[in-house]
Formats: sequence, C-alpha cells, structure tokens
Amino acid sequence: MLQESTLEKQKANFRLTIAEAWYDVFLKQEQLSIAEEKLKRAESLLQISQNRLNAGALLPSEVQRSQLERDNSRASRDQAKNNLSLSRQNLAYRVGLPLDTPLEVGTIAPPTNNLTTNSTSASTGQRWELKEEEQRLALNLLDQQRIKEQYRPNLSAIANGSAQHLSNNFAVWEKWFPAVYLGLQTNFTLFDGNLKQKNLEVLKLQNQVSQHTIERIRQDIGYEVASTQTALQNSVVQWQSAQQNLATARKILELEKERYVGGNLLFADLLNTEFSLREAENNALSAWYNYLVAKLRWEKAMGN
Repeated sequence: MLQESTLEKQKANFRLTIAEAWYDVFLKQEQLSIAEEKLKRAESLLQISQNRLNAGALLPSEVQRSQLERDNSRASRDQAKNNLSLSRQNLAYRVGLPLDTPLEVGTIAPPTNNLTTNSTSASTGQRWELKEEEQRLALNLLDQQRIKEQYRPNLSAIANGSAQHLSNNFAVWEKWFPAVYLGLQTNFTLFDGNLKQKNLEVLKLQNQVSQHTIERIRQDIGYEVASTQTALQNSVVQWQSAQQNLATARKILELEKERYVGGNLLFADLLNTEFSLREAENNALSAWYNYLVAKLRWEKAMGN
C-alpha cells in the first residue's frame, strides 16, 4: 500500500517535470517567432532608411545604425533558434527519446475571461501525501487488531484414528490393534510482562500522530490550493494587461513608422518605439508562460 503511494509520488513528479519541459519548448518557439518578426521589422526599417538616404533625406550614419539594428536582430534570431534546439533536447531527454528527435509543441490556448478555478471535479483527496498517511494509519489499525487476536484464548478439538502393530517378531500380518483418541486443546496467556498493553499503547500513539499528520496535510493542501488559485487568477490579469499593452505598442510603432517615412521623426525616436514594442512582446510572452506555470501548480495542488 505504501509502495503504491510512493509510485504515485514518482508519477506526479514525473508529470510535473515533463509539463515544465513541454512549456519551455513552447516558450522557446514563441521567442523564436518574436525574434523573426523583429528581424523582419529591422530589415523593413533598413530598406526605408536606405530609400531616404538615396533621396538625400537621411545621413549615412543613420543608415549604419539601421544596419547595426538589423545585424543585432539577426543575431537574436539565431540565438533563439539555438535555445529552441536545446529546449527540445531537454524535452526528448525527459521523455526518454533520442536527443535528435524532432519535437514540436502545438498551439496552447491562451487564458480567457471565463476561466473558472472553482471546479470541484478534481479531488484533493487524491494527493499522494494524504493517501500515504491514510494508508499508514490503516496499517496501524490492522496491527492493533492483530495483537488483540494473538492474545485471545482459543479452544480446539483434536481427534485421531489409527492401527498399531505390537509383536516381538516381524509377523506384520497379525497382531494389529486399533488406536483412537479424542481431546481438547486450549491456548491462553497467563502473563506476558504487560507486552500486549505496551504494544497497543505504542500503536495508539502512532495512530494519534498519523491522525494529526493527516489533519495538517489537509490544511497544507487547502492553503496550497487557495494560494495557487490566487496566483492563477493574478496571472490571467497580468496576461490580459500585457496583451493590451502589446496591442498599443504595435499601433504606436505603425504610426511612428509612417512619420519616419515622411521625414517627420528621427531614427533614434523610432528606435525607442521599437524597443518599447520589444519590451511589450517580452512581457506578454512572460505573462503567458507565468500563466501556464501557475495553472500547472494549481492542477498539482488539486491532485490532477
């Protein structure tokens, strides 16, 4: 029974490790997608800067800064590719596959406004910690019953029927006599040095400890469920705010880009707007990852 609880613990930890590795691959895929979009914007900005230079409306140094931005974006894209490859190798290692196995993580649905965390379908009673202690308590109760049974007096009937050969020679074909007996047998303990009472007292104390431990585990699980549920709800709010900021940053960049094309904005100001968009993209991706981790921890607290 306790071995089953240990197995449940190992399974829960294994599922958690695999889920974290899975989400890490998803995060690295999204980071690569963002890096590629950033490179496309940098190449577009370089083309615009080159056109303005040809028209005599931009200094060569501004074009060089635009080229530098393009090169940095390309290096970030290459680094994101390497990080994704390493993350996929980690996932393959966790699930026991060859490191060169091509693993792809599909699209994960983002959190929605109608997210509910008050589901009662998952029972916290399935937590391995609680099951392990309950099984330990059950074993102690069985030990108590076993000790009581050992000291109970018992009475049993015995009977035997046979034939015996009694002779001074080896004439086994004669002088056989029947032998039959009946009897009663009883076993009881006269004195055991209070061993029974001492053993029962020890088991009772162990039962009390197990009961207190079960109650403490239930309280710990209740607190863990409440805290992870709050963290999950906060992560949803954080993700929604990050999405709004990302949408605003994209609109601002489009407007500033039009001003730059028209010669009404300096390259440095446009670059600052680009940096603001990158920060918004990173914040949105971090918020999404934080939500996935918070959801994973909440599900673990619920015993899933």
